Amino acid sequence: MRCLAQNFACQLRNKVEKEGLTQLFGQTMQYGDIYLGKEGDEHVTIDQYVDGEFFKYINNDGMVCQCDDTQIVEKAECLTHFSYEKSKKELVVYPMGLKIPAIDSLFFSCLF
Repeated sequence: MRCLAQNFACQLRNKVEKEGLTQLFGQTMQYGDIYLGKEGDEHVTIDQYVDGEFFKYINNDGMVCQCDDTQIVEKAECLTHFSYEKSKKELVVYPMGLKIPAIDSLFFSCLF
């Protein structure tokens, strides 16, 4: 799921760049590296360590969390909406994590 969230973030960045909105939009949210390990039948994924204070931008219910930096919250909401539209209303990415550029995400399926 993390790779899928990373893909949505990359698609959003590409769309911003393609439409010439980089200057207006600013830096987009992005993911750090992820590593896969395997020993026998056991698998593990390891995220790149990023130092800083963790922050949740949007609650699991879709409500925006208190945050002094409205620009980051707006970008988190943008990624959430973008993932919902690009997945044809099948998935929603709720970004959380550190200040831009590093984020982590929760995924929820949308059932209608």
